[in-house]
Amino acid sequence: LFAVVVCLVVAQDRSVPQVGSRLPSCSEPQQSLFDLPMFSVLAPLCGVLDNDKADEHDWRLLARHLGLSTDDIQVVARQQRNCSPSKYVIGMWSARGRTRGDLHAFLEESGMYKEASIIAKGQ
Repeated sequence: LFAVVVCLVVAQDRSVPQVGSRLPSCSEPQQSLFDLPMFSVLAPLCGVLDNDKADEHDWRLLARHLGLSTDDIQVVARQQRNCSPSKYVIGMWSARGRTRGDLHAFLEESGMYKEASIIAKGQ
């Protein structure tokens, strides 16, 4: 059985997540995610992205855009099943130096207008 565990390294130096480490638990602190307000933007955005869709226009599309393999995405799904896989992937987005505007543009270009509007409302 081959399993890859992707980990968001929570560090002040905003390092890129490394493959092979364990995932953070729900109770471990997460990196700042573009300074998105938790209750007005991040929680609603993750609430929408966490709902798996048949066309995979959800957190998995963002993960693929970041270069995660299908195996990596399955591991994130298993490891984050009691948390938020989208919050984890948005943390990766942030750690790679991507901005809130980049995320908004990606969501719009992907036809994920509801998700993009959540970010736009928080600006």
